[in-house]
Amino acid sequence: VTCSSPTAGGPFTQTISFTSNAYMMDTSSITARCEIADTDLEVDPTPFDFGEVRVGSPTAELAFTLRNPSATASLVIHSMRLSSSSAGLSLDAPINTNVTLGPGEVRSARLLLDSGTEVDLAGHSLLISVDSSMLSFPITGKVVRAHVRVVPEELDLGTACVDSQVIGQVLMINDGTATLTMQRPTMTNSF
Repeated sequence: VTCSSPTAGGPFTQTISFTSNAYMMDTSSITARCEIADTDLEVDPTPFDFGEVRVGSPTAELAFTLRNPSATASLVIHSMRLSSSSAGLSLDAPINTNVTLGPGEVRSARLLLDSGTEVDLAGHSLLISVDSSMLSFPITGKVVRAHVRVVPEELDLGTACVDSQVIGQVLMINDGTATLTMQRPTMTNSF
C-alpha cells in the first residue's frame, strides 16, 4: 500500500477489504490513513519496523537519515521525538530546538530497542516537526519471549498386539510470544 501525491493534503482514508474462503467467504478489512505534508524533507528508510526481537538479544537499532534534497532552500526541523515513552524504545538523537538543514545536508539518527523485557510497539510513532508540517512515522515491532512446552512429558503407548497399531498424541505448544518455526520431530530409535 502506498500513499503519494504531488500536492499537500489529507488526511486521506481508504478501506481495504480482504476475502478468503477460510470460513463461509470470510471477509476482513483494515483502514489505511495517510497525509501528504508540505515539506521536501526526506526520511530514509521507512517504515520503522523492528519485527520480532527476542528477549535478551543485543539492542536492536534502526538507523535513518534526514535529508534536505533542495539545491537552494534550507529546512528547519523544530523537533524530532517519540510520540510516547515505552520500555526499551529510545531515539539516540532527539531534536528539541530548531535545527537548520542546508541545501543537500544530511543528518543521521537511530531508533534503539532494548530487549530486556517484552514490549509491543504498536501505536508508537516518530514525530518530526519541520517547517510548518508535523510528520508522523509509525514504529512497529515487538520484543518477544520464545518458549514452548511439550504435552505430555512422557507418552505411554501401553501394549501393542502383533499387526495392530497403538496411537498416541503429543502436542508442542507455543506458550511464549515469539513466532516459532517447528522442525520435524526425530526419534532416538524406531520401533
